[in-house]
Amino acid sequence: MPRRSTSKTASETEHCCRPMTAQANWECAQHGSVFDCADAVVRYDTESREYGLIIHDGGTSYLSITFCPWCGQRLPKPRRRWTFGRT
Repeated sequence: MPRRSTSKTASETEHCCRPMTAQANWECAQHGSVFDCADAVVRYDTESREYGLIIHDGGTSYLSITFCPWCGQRLPKPRRRWTFGRT
């Protein structure tokens, strides 16, 4: 069974609540990617600060979210370097 590391690393970020922090910083000893681990629920991109619910369909799909599914708090707006449709 995949395990979440209990020791905090320098790359871990605090989030709005404990469940979100655990999911956003998810690491699995059996899988190299959160998209491959069925126990991973949230994708968090540290560069863009974007949160998403992982769609476990064999690819890297996720659904962007603006509110925490556990505590309901509004999540920070993502930092995007580009905008769709802009040239």
